[in-house]
Amino acid sequence: MANHENLEVVQRFLQEGDLTAIMEDAEFFDFNLSEPILGSQAISNYISKHYNHWFRDGGAEFTNIVTSERCVVMEFTFRGIHQAEWQGIPATGKAVEIPMCVIYDLEKGKITQGRLYYNGASMLRQLSIQVQAGS
Repeated sequence: MANHENLEVVQRFLQEGDLTAIMEDAEFFDFNLSEPILGSQAISNYISKHYNHWFRDGGAEFTNIVTSERCVVMEFTFRGIHQAEWQGIPATGKAVEIPMCVIYDLEKGKITQGRLYYNGASMLRQLSIQVQAGS
């Protein structure tokens, strides 16, 4: 697929929750979690919860988007207010602002895998959670 078509597929999935844009057996890796998120519905739910459940007023400000025939890379700043238990941490009411990068791999016009990179220790510090050296 052309680069712009891959970007349109990813945007349909992220903005509209269009499950036809992602393979049913897709994988999503948030490298701050111990296990990948498996399956299109589970991935959609996980992303939605970041913006609509765990963090209110959640949003992403995109700073760079790079596309190729095989992937879409999105660099962004995630902002939100921690309003519900997230990764075992009770709601703190604290605002977070975290630089992130996500890479979506595509085949035949559908997302097959996503990989999310961010500094989890920075997120914890912003939530006033003690972080041990080396974390």
